[in-house]
Amino acid sequence: MAYLEQSTRYIPYDDRPDGRYRYHVPAELSGALRERYVATLDRAFDLYRTWLPKLRAFSRRSFPRDAAESETVYRMTIRAKALDTLRGMLPAARRRMSGSTPPVRRTSSSCSGCARIRCARCADCADLMLVELRKVIPAFLKRVDVPERGGIWSTYFEETRRDTRDVARRFVPPDPAGGQRHADLGRAEESC
Repeated sequence: MAYLEQSTRYIPYDDRPDGRYRYHVPAELSGALRERYVATLDRAFDLYRTWLPKLRAFSRRSFPRDAAESETVYRMTIRAKALDTLRGMLPAARRRMSGSTPPVRRTSSSCSGCARIRCARCADCADLMLVELRKVIPAFLKRVDVPERGGIWSTYFEETRRDTRDVARRFVPPDPAGGQRHADLGRAEESC
């Protein structure tokens, strides 16, 4: 597939629309785990927000404007340097615009696979994709709901999820303070 995503190299993520940073909080998270997740992501975004003006200033000192360069181009260049340096701090859960352009023949397997993942967000996105794609390429999506076609993908993903969970349990030791790590792992398994 060909992917297109809002670039963290050109778009800052230091704003707080409606008082919150732009990141996704899975609906499956609750209680202390949700609070810890939100606090961790808020802290990552706070650090990003704190460092952004500092890196812009550093870039201005390190890369002075050439007399032949316009002020607008220079300002955009400095901004891009700072954003590019800091983008690794941004969590994968940040909300952004994204899209993909798949070969038509891969579309049905992609939708089928996404729909069967136990992550509610992935399944919801797959359902929305199918509704829209069936409007433009219905013939290529006939097999998605057929058990011996799309169902095989479902089985594969379920077995892979189960096997991955079993391996993770062998390698994540119990927490001496009362097994919190296993409790967190169990909640994470429920979401994906």
